[in-house]
Amino acid sequence: MKTIFSCFFYLSMRLGLFLRYRITTKGLDELRKEVFKKPGGTLFLANHPAEIDPCILLVLFWYPFRPHPVAIDYLFHMKFIRYFLDWVGALPIPNFEQSSNSYKRKQIDEVYENIFDLLRKKENLLIYPSGALKRGASEVIGGASGVHQILQSAPDTNVVLIRTTGLWGSSFSRALTGKTPKIGKTFFAAFKIILKNLIFFSPRREVTVECEQASDDFPWKGSRLELNQYLEQWFNRDGPEPLKLVSYSSWKKELPKVYQKPEAEKVAYEAIPESVRKAVLEEIAEVAGLTPDKIQPTQDLALDLGLDSLDQAQLSFFLKESYGVTNVPQTELTTVECVMAFAAHLKKGEANDEDELVEERAWSEGEGRPHVHPPEGKTVIEAFLNSTFRMDGYLACADAISGEVSYKKLRLGAILLADSIKQLPGERIGIMLPASVAVNVLIFATMLAGKVPVMINWTLGARNLKAVVDKSGIQTTISSWNFLNKLENVELNGVDEQIVLIEDIRRKLGLRQKIKAIRLARKSPQAILKKFGLSKVGEDDPAVILFTSGTENLPKGVQLSNRNLLYNQRGAYEYVSLRDKDILLGVLPPFHSFGFSITCILPILSGLRVAFLPNPTDGKRMAKGIDKWKVTMVCSAPTFLKNLMRIATPDQFKTVRLVVAGAEKAPQELFDKVAELNPNSIVIEGYGITECAPVLTINPPNKKRKGVGKVLPNIELIVVHPETFEPVPLGKDGLILARGPNIFHGYLDPTIQSPFLEVGGKSWYQTGDIGSLDEEGYLTLSGRLKRFVKIGGEMISLVAIEETLLEAAPSKGWRIDPDLPSLAVTAVEEEGKKGQIYLFTIFPVTLEEVNQTLKEKGMSNLVKVTAVKQQPFIPLLGTGKTDYRALSEKLKTE
Repeated sequence: MKTIFSCFFYLSMRLGLFLRYRITTKGLDELRKEVFKKPGGTLFLANHPAEIDPCILLVLFWYPFRPHPVAIDYLFHMKFIRYFLDWVGALPIPNFEQSSNSYKRKQIDEVYENIFDLLRKKENLLIYPSGALKRGASEVIGGASGVHQILQSAPDTNVVLIRTTGLWGSSFSRALTGKTPKIGKTFFAAFKIILKNLIFFSPRREVTVECEQASDDFPWKGSRLELNQYLEQWFNRDGPEPLKLVSYSSWKKELPKVYQKPEAEKVAYEAIPESVRKAVLEEIAEVAGLTPDKIQPTQDLALDLGLDSLDQAQLSFFLKESYGVTNVPQTELTTVECVMAFAAHLKKGEANDEDELVEERAWSEGEGRPHVHPPEGKTVIEAFLNSTFRMDGYLACADAISGEVSYKKLRLGAILLADSIKQLPGERIGIMLPASVAVNVLIFATMLAGKVPVMINWTLGARNLKAVVDKSGIQTTISSWNFLNKLENVELNGVDEQIVLIEDIRRKLGLRQKIKAIRLARKSPQAILKKFGLSKVGEDDPAVILFTSGTENLPKGVQLSNRNLLYNQRGAYEYVSLRDKDILLGVLPPFHSFGFSITCILPILSGLRVAFLPNPTDGKRMAKGIDKWKVTMVCSAPTFLKNLMRIATPDQFKTVRLVVAGAEKAPQELFDKVAELNPNSIVIEGYGITECAPVLTINPPNKKRKGVGKVLPNIELIVVHPETFEPVPLGKDGLILARGPNIFHGYLDPTIQSPFLEVGGKSWYQTGDIGSLDEEGYLTLSGRLKRFVKIGGEMISLVAIEETLLEAAPSKGWRIDPDLPSLAVTAVEEEGKKGQIYLFTIFPVTLEEVNQTLKEKGMSNLVKVTAVKQQPFIPLLGTGKTDYRALSEKLKTE
């Protein structure tokens, strides 16, 4: 049966190509297995003028060679394309042009091992040395390293060179639009053209395929650059390929429009600061393995220096880390001077060409939507099921990938995935996804499966991620290819070996499982809970595990119960009046306590519509999303909100009535900017902590703003002396303590010192913050008890930075005084500004070296020293401790 299907598939492909192409071959008849000189398999190395050429080559070479094509992995996530790729035994390879991270690097290592294994078994492979679709009339390979690596590791491999001409100008090429065509849409358009021309009368494109076995002058042992230059010369032997347009109609001349590439943006070399030129030259020299004097500004990174996509990814990371330059496609990093221009902020990347967020008419549903309501149920999963049955077919949430999703569909999706998650090892399941429909489905599916979701913060750094895995005991982390493919310059060591893709889970779901899930989804909430064995799960059982930022030594696991989350959400409801027609914009990542509880699951549990966007730093896309989704409520951290306010227009912001700011202090300029954009919008500031699930106080709308707000119902706050722990009078600063049903019971790691203390016969949680309460129950924050600075909503430990640098000092050759302090770290925080970290040392060291060391030691990406101050000694107090106050005063006087 399989043979019959293969023959049918092959003949169908051949017929489809015949209807649109007239293919001529040269040298194909001379290729026979017996003429190959080496004992291993064969690499068919081809140029890549159009997305259709793999189909042409596979039809031509399938008998007798049956080569396995190596294809970019995004094709494997297109349903119908995947069937074809699976049939031909294709190998997926990650695309480094868009992003680079440790997960992709691990994947490509696995791909190479598979390739070596196939070649050892005398199998054949079809590979495109350029690694990408041709961008111009000539094939450019540049510094691509794949083929060179394969030939060096598998020297017994035969090589066949293939040159395809006649496709430059096809709708499957980049010639018409300047972009890689979308395969699904292009195939559909081609199918319509064939039908329009009555199938057999379609104009046919002349295509020539030439092939030959590698000749004696092939650089088998040459360098990467020598090999690539040889291949480029062979592919372009007849010069640049002329543009060839073929009419879409047999009845009239109907030619496609051709993309005209705009003139490249010119930047005067003299305008680039000397310091930037020097830093970029040194970085490129290090990446290229050369000395800076060998690098010239006009040199091409690929053609002259031989840099491949991984090298260019390293340069992208350098631009981001050293100069704050983001959203630069690697394809735009062409020359040394170009990198300098980006670093100097004299050149900008191309505009993002992502699909529109939604259609013009969003939230298409009927009238009679039920009222929003506080979560009902003893557990989060029970509240979820109750909400989905109450809201049923009405819309729950939406994002750019999933579109609009109803409560009924959410319930079905969670039930369908729960059975698969139940089979995964361990009682806890890691989830690593941004704000999205998918992450909500996964959270509730994991709970239905009787497991506890552990929300993974992918920005923690390798050291902290390994600690998260060790402390939580997770054996599986569920993520998404679509997310990982765009995740730029992130180290996922610690979790990347246990990642399971949600796309793979869905792909394995059979018809029987789907029918079973549909039947179960129609039953009552209690019947569903009973089916999954959750009837006895109680309020105090764990609902989720979140981890602190990891800047205080290692991340601390915070296990929040059903009671913690639900009581906190119900308390917040009493202060914030939600309306049935409200629409929330959810952008905070679900590893953030505010993001998980308030902008992720609360809308679903209460019947509130929520639109998700994955990147809280993308103010432009957030502004566009507010307009498209008709958002009425925006919840985020002030840092992200300020970026949004800078970009948004009054017209985009006209539907917003509430802006909720949390995770860090909201500056006055945020209130002013919101009022400027929409005078009817109200900013609500709150205060919370991960361990408190998370909200402790809120400034109720339509009331005078005081401090960080009023204490929520069912929560008690007291202020005590930070040393004696005796209560202090109202209005006086002290250590803030909290208690209530929202407070967690202790850290996941029992060896961590308990954060609770007893005052007045009651157990209280120490927040670590200094502040005061007034007679109305409003809280005002004054500072922090410990040496922390809050950056991007995360707590950064200054002590942890000191310890990390001292640990690295011997290997770095830094001069350390054995008796006295050799370095000290302090911070400056100003309202409305990002916290600044300063390092004082008694030895010479550059800022770049310090930040690179922190990165190497696995510190969070948020940890960056602003400046290094070298001085003769570090001041001490009479007790022998470092005098940080003196250092802070020194900063003020400079």
